[in-house]
Amino acid sequence: MNEIELLAQEIERVFPDAKSTFDTPADPKGNWWLDVKQDGKHVAIEWRQGEGFGVSLITEKTLPFEGHDDVCPDQTSALAKVRELLRPS
Repeated sequence: MNEIELLAQEIERVFPDAKSTFDTPADPKGNWWLDVKQDGKHVAIEWRQGEGFGVSLITEKTLPFEGHDDVCPDQTSALAKVRELLRPS
């Protein structure tokens, strides 16, 4: 199991009502995407082996290919960012 799959498990544990979907790359060394939706919020996470996690809150104002809100070097910091973005307003 790779880092983004482990992160998805942790997100499921912390946010059991969230809906998550994966977009896996054809090339195992390519970018993985994890979309997490809960309570009207949508967080997109991009991961590539050795590159860390790009985490973004997606809204109707988000432009395609705009870049990430935060780049996290490891699973722990990525989970912290997801928790921050999905916490109730």
